[in-house]
Amino acid sequence: MERPLPAVRREMIRVLADDISKTSGRPTRSQLADVASKIVSEYPKSFQDNLDDAIVGTGYNSILTQLEHRFQNISRTVKPTKRPNSPNSLDSNKSKKRKRGASTSSYGTIPKEYQPELPEEEDESTQDLKKEALKDIYSSRVWNLDDLKGYLDETYPTVRLLINEGSQSITTLKKEWPFLFEKVGMLHHFERLVGIEVQETLTAALVSKLPRIMQFMNAKQTTSKPLRKILKEIEAAKREDDTNNPDIIGLLVLLATFFGEDTRVFIHVEEETSLEADIDKDTLPVTPCIIALCTSAVTSKCFMLVIDREIVNCNISSPLEALCMLFASFFVFNIEYAKTAVATLEFVQCCLVRINPAKMKTWRGSAKVLSLINSLKDFESDWN
Repeated sequence: MERPLPAVRREMIRVLADDISKTSGRPTRSQLADVASKIVSEYPKSFQDNLDDAIVGTGYNSILTQLEHRFQNISRTVKPTKRPNSPNSLDSNKSKKRKRGASTSSYGTIPKEYQPELPEEEDESTQDLKKEALKDIYSSRVWNLDDLKGYLDETYPTVRLLINEGSQSITTLKKEWPFLFEKVGMLHHFERLVGIEVQETLTAALVSKLPRIMQFMNAKQTTSKPLRKILKEIEAAKREDDTNNPDIIGLLVLLATFFGEDTRVFIHVEEETSLEADIDKDTLPVTPCIIALCTSAVTSKCFMLVIDREIVNCNISSPLEALCMLFASFFVFNIEYAKTAVATLEFVQCCLVRINPAKMKTWRGSAKVLSLINSLKDFESDWN
């Protein structure tokens, strides 16, 4: 079965909701989820939420959301909605507890790696010795990666404990565990924590998915002046650089612009000659970000990484490395995405890095991300 036109899909949802309402009245979310799951299971090519082989969320969040919205519309036509400031409404709101969002601790991680125990042969004293050995290696600037990764594996439980306890500041962590803020250490920690080699995964995803995303954005630029401006900037940078590197940070900027989000919470632009001491930390966001040292984030070749408004790495020399370390830092340090950039980072997470929160019962999926995924699939369909 081919992917249906959006109008046909909406009609299917209407007919399906009408049939359900005849037998179930107003179904629960769980009941609608069962229906959505069965539809996607039967017709995955037509209705599954995915981008290539990357399934997003449960794979049926879009169908579920459409069914929920349809029943909300049916309810509005049957029963008037109380005004938010009516007495009954206020009483009702007082009795409800605020729902917590997805946990920012073990979310997306391998459970046994979130806080592993020390091996039997290890204790605090042996960990301290290895910490000092790592600091000596770091100071020497001559790094044997095999030996280094052995130390990083052996001290991983201690580092995770310090991060999870939150007892040390980023500044202290950097002083005591400097490799955690270098590419080799951070990406190794991320791989152990999440089970994904982030640079390899991102590289493959950019090769397979970036061209079609760019084609889609090019089609949308006719009705969006901000998208048109960014696309022109990316193309000019690629001609000057004679590589596709500007596409990497350019993709983040395009996604944020398309979603109507704020790029400044994850990309901060400073002059190319800026040093760490020149940066006004008070202007930096509280969530992790990269500083692009250039007149534009898209054209930059040098970056800094910022966590908790502290510059933790001043020598990031490629856009891909910057993106990998930016993304990894959220998971390594248990930090939530900024609300004003959540869709952009969720798209990277689900569609590019392929961390799939399908098993998270509280995850309902970013409506913006699901909408873009469906738009990309509609854009690629044979009938388009």
